[in-house]
Amino acid sequence: MEFNNLTMEKEGAICTLAFNRPERLNSVTIEMLEELITAVETVAKDSDARVLILTGSGRGFCSGADMEFVQHLMQNKGAQFRRVLRDMVNKAVNSLEQIEKPVIAAVNGPATGGGAEFALACDFRIASENARFIFTEVKLGIIPDGGGIPRLARLLGCGKAKEIILLGRSIEGREAERIGLVNKCVSADRLMAEAKQWAEELTNCAPLAVGVAKRIIDKAMDVDVITALDMIGFAQNELLNSEDLQEGIQAFIEKRKPVFKGT
Repeated sequence: MEFNNLTMEKEGAICTLAFNRPERLNSVTIEMLEELITAVETVAKDSDARVLILTGSGRGFCSGADMEFVQHLMQNKGAQFRRVLRDMVNKAVNSLEQIEKPVIAAVNGPATGGGAEFALACDFRIASENARFIFTEVKLGIIPDGGGIPRLARLLGCGKAKEIILLGRSIEGREAERIGLVNKCVSADRLMAEAKQWAEELTNCAPLAVGVAKRIIDKAMDVDVITALDMIGFAQNELLNSEDLQEGIQAFIEKRKPVFKGT
């Protein structure tokens, strides 16, 4: 599939999607959001695709909204602004969280504003030493509006999220790893190899179970433990009837690597 603002490659069961406006540090346009939604939907429907890696072309991951896009948003007021935010920005960011396949953000450089929010919506974040997560919205007179506030608070706790967002902090790769903002920080030349290694490990797991586990982990953050256990029970019942479970058990008995089909 061809895009104007993204590149998309598939190698075996691993899809790699890259923001591709390097001359603009991969700043976000309306067209890019539309393409991202389409790309994620394509991966979701591809039964052979097991993992999605999201990264940026050139020296940046994503520098947030393009100025023309900002001006477009500012033309809308009240309910119309909220509708545009929901149908464009939030829909694109949320698609990364809602797809029932693991998504790895390979953050190769600055992830500013909305760029940081894209990374936060992914299941795993691997950063290069050149990466920077930049939350400077309050210095412009606005706040993060693409899900960064609740996701950062859930990931790091309210105190650390307030420190980063209210002070407009920039967090470099190694510091991001230390505080738990990213899963791992590696040298720039190792970034994609590391992301693909994680992706390969994920492809060895039963895709139905991975997808259900991702969904339950995210939902369990919103409910008490007893409700979460009920959700797990219903989800487990889905998996008990899967062919993948039978294959997993048979492979264990036969001491071989299972061949999961996602059925």
